[in-house]
Amino acid sequence: MTTTDSAQPGADCDTGHGRSGALSVAAAHERIAAALTPVTTIETVGLRRTLGRVLAEDVYAGIHIPPDTNAAMDGFACRGADLDADGRARLTLIGTAWAGHPLDAEVGPGQCARIMTGAPMPAGADSVVMQERTEVTGGTVAIANARAGDNVRPAGEDLAPGDLALAAGTRVRPAELGVLASVGRTEARVWRSPRVALFATGDELHEPGQALQPGGLYDSNRYTVWGMLERLGMDIDDRGHLPDERAAVEASLWAAAQDNDVVVTTGGVSVG
Repeated sequence: MTTTDSAQPGADCDTGHGRSGALSVAAAHERIAAALTPVTTIETVGLRRTLGRVLAEDVYAGIHIPPDTNAAMDGFACRGADLDADGRARLTLIGTAWAGHPLDAEVGPGQCARIMTGAPMPAGADSVVMQERTEVTGGTVAIANARAGDNVRPAGEDLAPGDLALAAGTRVRPAELGVLASVGRTEARVWRSPRVALFATGDELHEPGQALQPGGLYDSNRYTVWGMLERLGMDIDDRGHLPDERAAVEASLWAAAQDNDVVVTTGGVSVG
């Protein structure tokens, strides 16, 4: 007689154990997730300290980003109406607009101003001609192959006042840190980082730099796990390594559990 079993080979659907008696990885994940209590504490931290943290608030723009209509590249700011059908013009140069130092003059008909990337557009100008399409002779600028309205970034192109810049629950990476700075934030509310106790067990373990005793080896696993936790932004309580003594391990587990959200250990054997 032939029978079929829709379950995965070696798995017990009710217990999560395989035929060998070992708990499956998926079942272990489920048990861990069920035992976790979410962190509910919110902290307010300075801008730089938000890196790697998770936002506990929505962040909105209070200003236009960029604040001003500005040049998208180096060139000459002019009036699109001065360009002929072929995108050519000969214009009189009246000054220079720098990033951080706007030109305090209006570009009138037949005029232009040299402009740097990011500089606010001078009054009267609505186009930027890249410098590669120009030729300057004295105070005159000859323009070729230009189009009205080109190379201008309008104020608020990225964000307008009231726009959602970053949503609660976002992890702050370098790009998000830049967004917080761009909207003028000096601090933000973030969830407290989970506290994780970490230790290894085994009489054979030695700290790197110590002289190895017979049968000993360096404690590499703890450093590997430490690196993984650090990358996740955990607040790590590194408790070193413990000897193979039941009472010492039990006492350390209880103490670590009182002071931390999670306890992670590395070491041990299967059925020994």
